[in-house]
Amino acid sequence: MTINKEALPISCNTSKEWKICIESWEFFRMSSLSALRQELATRSNSVFEELYKAAIITQGRNASLDDDISFIISQLAKNGQKIPCHLGCSACCKQAITASPFEASLIGIYLIKHPEICDTFLDNYIKWDVETKNTRDQFMDWAQLLFSGNVDDGRFKYTDFHASCPFLVDDLCQIYQVRPYCCRSYLAITDRCKSTSSADERPGFKGIDVGSYTDFKQRNNKLLELLWGHFGIDPKKTRVRLLPDLVYRFLNGDSEELLEYCLTDG
Repeated sequence: MTINKEALPISCNTSKEWKICIESWEFFRMSSLSALRQELATRSNSVFEELYKAAIITQGRNASLDDDISFIISQLAKNGQKIPCHLGCSACCKQAITASPFEASLIGIYLIKHPEICDTFLDNYIKWDVETKNTRDQFMDWAQLLFSGNVDDGRFKYTDFHASCPFLVDDLCQIYQVRPYCCRSYLAITDRCKSTSSADERPGFKGIDVGSYTDFKQRNNKLLELLWGHFGIDPKKTRVRLLPDLVYRFLNGDSEELLEYCLTDG
């Protein structure tokens, strides 16, 4: 498989941008970050410019994940496994959707280039903010304990957060081309994903994480360590954040605040 420059949602306008996009894509095949480290060694004084660079790298990563997903789907098809995912199904879009600030930067850049989608997101974000304000911080505190320390204090279950994603309009994702790993790697392998069999279940929780079925997720963690380090941040001192909040902060224009928001004491 190869990466199609013309099909990228965010154009690589310079040879340097194209180079780091390609090197990110190739990392997931060659297992070496040396080329990307060399490219990141020279940096500007602008945090926004460096986040833009991280967004282009994330775009290359996304292309590699799409390759893995296509391969997994083809293998499942050979074994007679039907994939129920289809256009217009939004069962998995009503839960806590998380992202990195680098994914949020890619999405924010995409929105800037698509102002109508951006305006819709901002309108929907206000409604989502009101709907989730009283619970989402507590829910994410619980999730952080579970994510980083494998500690479940019993306050919540994953299915307790079921607000619709602000990027969802008429059951269609408005940022599908630049959706984060959380969404991109999710693949339903049973109709129970959408049509649950009991009142205790919620739609959208019966899929698989494709990245965990290859070596992609492990390599993605290494890439994230590189990007966090590029901004002088220890990844162990970061916390999980919700995608809408990250994108909203990116669009507000304070790049440093976006990164600080992802710190455990942010």
